[in-house]
Amino acid sequence: MKGYGVKILIIANADYLTLEAFNELIDVFIKMRIPVILVGTYYLGDNILERKSLPYVRVHDSFLESYEFPNLTKKEIIEVVDDWEEKFLLESCRLNLTQIDNAISYLEQRSKGLIEPLYDLLRKIAILKIDEPNFELNQHDLTQLFGRRKQPKVKFN
Repeated sequence: MKGYGVKILIIANADYLTLEAFNELIDVFIKMRIPVILVGTYYLGDNILERKSLPYVRVHDSFLESYEFPNLTKKEIIEVVDDWEEKFLLESCRLNLTQIDNAISYLEQRSKGLIEPLYDLLRKIAILKIDEPNFELNQHDLTQLFGRRKQPKVKFN
């Protein structure tokens, strides 16, 4: 790996890893001297890395530092939505969600300020608008369509 210039290994969705995978990552750090950063939901820190059972002691003792990032603010959601539309939608197909009354509030409420649920909603809204060009992008119609969608669980301090 050093031939490729790898200096750090970042593992996304680490809360899905098995005990065996965690132990392999520890070996990567110990044997290859490549730092490992685990990225995941609060479940990773609170429920997986905090386990005190014998098989997890090595995992617990290997990943002692953790950092929590706050949920996106309304201003950050606006920036993400504008950036997402610019990167993924043709100019003629842009939704202009930031210009629609209550759309950002709706996205903030349904995503709980988490980036992945926000991206998922944006993808679904864009696909819907492409499939049904006459669909009105307002809070009422979005609620009708996505109202049964479960909201992500977030940790509150």
